Amino acid sequence: MTREDAGERAASGSEGPLIGTITTGIGHLDELLRGLIVGENVVWETDSGSRHDVFIGSFVRAALANGQTVVYVSFNRSPATMQQALGEFWGNKRFLLIDCFTSGKGKDDRIFRSFYDKRKPDAAGRIRRIDNPGDAETFVQEMNRIEDECGEGPRYVFDSLTGMQDLWGDETRAYKYFTYTCPRLYDLKTIAYWIIEREAHTRSFCANIRHVTQVVIGLARHKGLNSLQIVKADGRSLGPLHFDQQYEVVEDEIRFADVAKKQLDRIGERMRVARLAKRMSQAEVARLLGITGSTISQAENGLISLSLQHVVNLARVLDVNPSHFFDTVGHVERGGPVYHRSARVEVFPDGDPLPGVSISALRPEDAEANFNAYIAAFEPGQKLNQHFFATKTQEFGLVLSGKLQVQVGKAKHELAEGDSIFLEDQSPSAWRNLSEDQSAILWICGRP
Repeated sequence: MTREDAGERAASGSEGPLIGTITTGIGHLDELLRGLIVGENVVWETDSGSRHDVFIGSFVRAALANGQTVVYVSFNRSPATMQQALGEFWGNKRFLLIDCFTSGKGKDDRIFRSFYDKRKPDAAGRIRRIDNPGDAETFVQEMNRIEDECGEGPRYVFDSLTGMQDLWGDETRAYKYFTYTCPRLYDLKTIAYWIIEREAHTRSFCANIRHVTQVVIGLARHKGLNSLQIVKADGRSLGPLHFDQQYEVVEDEIRFADVAKKQLDRIGERMRVARLAKRMSQAEVARLLGITGSTISQAENGLISLSLQHVVNLARVLDVNPSHFFDTVGHVERGGPVYHRSARVEVFPDGDPLPGVSISALRPEDAEANFNAYIAAFEPGQKLNQHFFATKTQEFGLVLSGKLQVQVGKAKHELAEGDSIFLEDQSPSAWRNLSEDQSAILWICGRP
């Protein structure tokens, strides 16, 4: 490992970091890859809206912080746009932008070339324009010259192979450049990121790129959700956790979902749906399995996992196949959008029926939904010295019939038919039916 590499933060993982590893700038991704290895080329296959720019920015930021030179090759964006997008790196002398846009897709337009007229003399080392990037041979010669000048150890970002193909009008040329340059960068002990817009290339092009490179990472966006998949990583064994890692971008930071927790939530929700379909309480199921109601409640809420034997027994009690709980194909079928009255099922929030109060879910409870809706029906004169849901989320209630008294904090409030209640950060501590007939309230809870 070179002196430069020793200055990089080693990646960590359950199997320990690989020797000589380099950080991606994102801790969780380091754990999945066990770090990047000097000489690797990393291809990012991206979908529109998947925010690959945040992954790239994290890599650049980490490299500069560790004293590495970063060479950023841009085909798709003008220098002015790049300065705005990468402003935090612009003043760093180790950051070098290779402008293939102005004389490429920008067609030497005066607007784009005027950027250079406004530059200060001390900015000369931070940007270099390639005069004829549309000619593949000229581009190769210029890049070879830059690589020789920078020597061993820099980090490269090619943004993007798609833009390169668009400019050259031939994916074969882009592929040949990739296969020519990758071994060269390997010998120069670099790490190089290459961006591919997946839908812009043929399957054969993507398959060939995957075959010759060391690391391939897919970023997908589907129905508003972002997911990351480690498609290939030479020298690492890839397990289930390398697939479909969901993430979101919050204030230009990548936040991965807790995969293990998400799996427990999904399994627990399927247990809950199967139990409700049999119209059994948590207490009934627990008694048949010889465990406590609290154990069932925690399993359904994704807090614990049941033993394999208990899962098998649970499947028998609920009359489902054990694989029903672990099927990884998507999430629980939601149905809808219309749910008829006959589809309502009674739920028992504490594992046991509440005396004199019945609570019905208006649709199957969904661990991934933003909210769930119920109807709580109180028998005449019934009093409940607790709230029927143990939740800290926002809640809303609308009295459908009768008259109810609700206590929030020290205050008691009376609600008649048509009245509503909104709760932001408090939950009721007591309820009472003030009517001589049954009273019912629609209750909507947000997800934690």
